[in-house]
Order: sequence, then structure tokens, then C-alpha cells
Amino acid sequence: MNDVKTIAEYIVNKFYISYRKLLVTLYFVQAEHLVKTGKPCFSDIIRAEPDGISIDTITDIYSIFDEGIIPHNRNYVQPKIDNTSIIDSAVKHCQNKSHKQLIKLIINREPWKTAYNSPLKEITPGMMLLVYSDKK
Repeated sequence: MNDVKTIAEYIVNKFYISYRKLLVTLYFVQAEHLVKTGKPCFSDIIRAEPDGISIDTITDIYSIFDEGIIPHNRNYVQPKIDNTSIIDSAVKHCQNKSHKQLIKLIINREPWKTAYNSPLKEITPGMMLLVYSDKK
């Protein structure tokens, strides 16, 4: 399993993406990875928020870019990352939709609804797997 920072750096340096779109894209990376492998792509917690989701590590690093495109790091050296084809597939799927469309897809599904109404607001991999594996 990778950490979310490593996955985010990979995405940011391969694709042109904003902070807000990166957050929701990581949600779909996690969902697609769960469906295809039965395991989470990363262990960081995804939380349900009134306006969508949050991942603390990503917010800490990338929120300064807000809606702007996060610049590529010229010195980036890609570490070994498992299942980059799954990550690429999820990112490409998300590229064709706006941030607002992706948020709508998230908040209208059971993992977000259940988490948002719970005290910890955590969207668990188990919830995601249950819902998204039924979709495939």
C-alpha cells in the first residue's frame, strides 16, 4: 500500500490538476483500486465534509493552490508505486468531469452519506468497496 502523499505527487507530476480536483480524484482512485484489487490504494482517512471530502495530508500540502493548477516538480523522481495503471485510469475518468460533477457523484452515494452522518465522518474503504463493487 502506498501513502496518499506519494500517490498525489505521482498524479500532480503526470497530469495537470488543481488542488480541489486532486482531492476528489483521490477518492475515485481509492474506489477504483478497491474494486480492482480488493485493497485500499492508500491508508489515509477520507472524511465527508459539507462541501465534499477532505484528506488532511493533501490539504496540508496542496491547499495553497486552491483552484489553480498545481505546478509539476522538475526534480520529481517517481518512486515505485503499485498499480499505476489503476491510478491513471481513475484520473483519466475524472479529467472528463468538472470538480462540481465529481462532488455530486460522491455526495449522492452511500459512503459519503453514511460517513457524513457519523461522528468521525470517515469514509471507510469497506463502505466504498461495498458500494462501488456493486456498480461494476
